[in-house]
Amino acid sequence: TAPFVMEGSKMFIRQPGNMYGCQPKDSSIQIEERTAEIYAMLEFPGICTNAEIDRKKELLKDTINEQKKYVLTDDTNMVVLQYNAPATLPWRRKNQIGFPVKLVVEETGETTDEKENDDDDSSTEEIAVEQTEPVAKEEDEKDEE
Repeated sequence: TAPFVMEGSKMFIRQPGNMYGCQPKDSSIQIEERTAEIYAMLEFPGICTNAEIDRKKELLKDTINEQKKYVLTDDTNMVVLQYNAPATLPWRRKNQIGFPVKLVVEETGETTDEKENDDDDSSTEEIAVEQTEPVAKEEDEKDEE
């Protein structure tokens, strides 16, 4: 299933390959080219409320800052992905949030430029950031209650 992606006040989906060159009939729909970017993503189930997004956003930022392989490039450019039909039951819902990151070059500690993409595919490469120990503690605390 292709997700709906929310970035700021914009919503977008990836245009299917068999529809390249097609123009929308509705003038309020725009087709934009996007460059490939690397994102650190955090997946979570349930209803995607603003409060839940804020909690997960802080968790993802902390996780990115704790590891050494990737650095956060823009903490204001968060994307929210939702994969669900409106009637999907909350425990079956799939959501993700993500921030753009750059790979750290180990020898110098510098960051790389955005990943070059040899073909014209403008897809987003998703990098999963592993959940750290505090997440496990948070879940353990819930179990104790």
